[in-house]
Amino acid sequence: MKKIPALSSLPVRAASGAVYAGLVTGALLWSEYSAAIVFCFFIILMCHEFLGIFAPTASRTGSIMSRLAALSLPVAGFISAKTAGQWPVMFVPLLLTISLPVIYMITDRKFEPRQALALMVPTLYFGLPLWLAIDMSFTPDAMGYATYSAYPVLYIFVLIWAYDSFAYLTGCTFGKTRLFPSVSPKKSVEGLVGGVVLTLLLSVGASFIFDIISLRDALVLPLLVSIFGTFGDLLASWLKRSAEIKDFGNIMPGHGGMLDRLDSILYILPWVWAYYSLF
Repeated sequence: MKKIPALSSLPVRAASGAVYAGLVTGALLWSEYSAAIVFCFFIILMCHEFLGIFAPTASRTGSIMSRLAALSLPVAGFISAKTAGQWPVMFVPLLLTISLPVIYMITDRKFEPRQALALMVPTLYFGLPLWLAIDMSFTPDAMGYATYSAYPVLYIFVLIWAYDSFAYLTGCTFGKTRLFPSVSPKKSVEGLVGGVVLTLLLSVGASFIFDIISLRDALVLPLLVSIFGTFGDLLASWLKRSAEIKDFGNIMPGHGGMLDRLDSILYILPWVWAYYSLF
């Protein structure tokens, strides 16, 4: 059995992770408004990190509009969900996003198409998943009003936190076979398998304790979280490797930036939303 590396950093990592988990849990449980505010706060932080790396010389106007476009998607989605599906409001983020290259071209004399495309990424990468998280939290009732529940989204967050922890510990302890060494040298097949199995057992056990978790969800959701969470993590690692950086930021000691913390959940949410929508 291998010794877990960087043991001295675990308390710092655990402490900052606990603050983050407490913020997400408290916001989701308090109300739909606090959840939407915290999600928008996360988007602002992630936009700052992402644009600072991939569009550092973009004009101020283009950068601001990129942030507004990313924020407009969950905001418009929140309004749509609260009004039981008034979809025309969703055209606002769409129009803002497709206008970004033109805004950048007009406001920046050194127009670079690559940076113009980077300005469009936050809407898809950050805004879309967190809008879907908000949408999953609302269910229209018989009268056509939207009823908010924190539990569908909170359960996904809990599963990814559990999977990350289990995969990290089993990978550090037993990991020998590299999963995708060209992108993320530290990830191992053993960590992936350990994370999947332990998260699945935790989820099934929780379904026998909490009535709100069906056995089908307890079996399917951990698999979606484990598979697509790993893809999301690898995607973020590929972006960091292409930019030759270790972390997107340093706001969370032991984790890196906000995008480093949310990279998995951002890729998971669209797939979970599709599952909930279909089944």
